[in-house]
Amino acid sequence: MKSRETVSESLYPLPGRFIQPKDGNRFGLEAVALAYFPALSSGLRVMDLGTGTGIIPVILAHRLSTLEIVGFEVQPFLTGLALQNISLSEFSDIITIVNQDIRKIKGQEPLAFSFDLVLANPPFFKANSGCVSALESQNIASLESGAELKHWFEAAGFLLKPGGRFCLVLPATRFLEALSLAGGFNLKPSRLSWVSKNEKSPGKYFLLEFSSRETLCPLAVLPNIFP
Repeated sequence: MKSRETVSESLYPLPGRFIQPKDGNRFGLEAVALAYFPALSSGLRVMDLGTGTGIIPVILAHRLSTLEIVGFEVQPFLTGLALQNISLSEFSDIITIVNQDIRKIKGQEPLAFSFDLVLANPPFFKANSGCVSALESQNIASLESGAELKHWFEAAGFLLKPGGRFCLVLPATRFLEALSLAGGFNLKPSRLSWVSKNEKSPGKYFLLEFSSRETLCPLAVLPNIFP
């Protein structure tokens, strides 16, 4: 089943409006938390893998308007919405949206080792988890029906410059899996923050930044986030 109805909503406290599907793949708090997680500096070249409707590039641009941001999205419908959202923003000169399957990035030499920062909000659930939606777009966004977690690490490893950083958000149940995969792509954890409902609740999902294994900095565990 496919739904093509959209809604235009406020981005408060940010200015402007944002177009999203009325049903299905809508950005959540985890995407917003990820957009505010990495440290930014002027001139960084940033890639958002699986950008959806473009919320992470828009927030990043609001945080710092001197970035160069690219967003890759595999679903044509969401790619079109992301393009609309960028055109509605004041940042169309620094954000580029491309319809691209992340599994096909490796081997595209112009992209190799060309980004300072890569962000990803991968599907939270494995394909056989049973969390199936009637909406195809929602399944692609939330289930590993196509790209698996290893493909997101592979893409990040291919895209990052030496000394670059990879930030992602995942549910707590996939923490050890993420750590296990990182080493195979010359990445090690450098910053970690857990997101939970309140101070008494366990972490629901985590924000984790990876850097190259040659980097000497130890893992920095940041305070928990309570959205």
